[in-house]
Amino acid sequence: MDILQSGAREMARTNKRITMEIPDTRPMRGTTKEFAKLQHVKPQTVLKRLCTTGSYFGREPIKKMSNGRWEWELSPAAERAR
Repeated sequence: MDILQSGAREMARTNKRITMEIPDTRPMRGTTKEFAKLQHVKPQTVLKRLCTTGSYFGREPIKKMSNGRWEWELSPAAERAR
């Protein structure tokens, strides 16, 4: 118990915070315009392919947003899986 108390006193005296970074593992999401820019095509090309085949060369949108636009995954992991 003495070791814990002395450690707590030491932290209080130095007034330093211990921080730990947690990596963000959530996929990046974006609009059709942002997705098309990463694919080096126009947004209308992505939308046309989506309408005719249901995906853009195997990449499907995450969901349709309430404003009628499509939301796409923009993460590099999804790009490598393609």
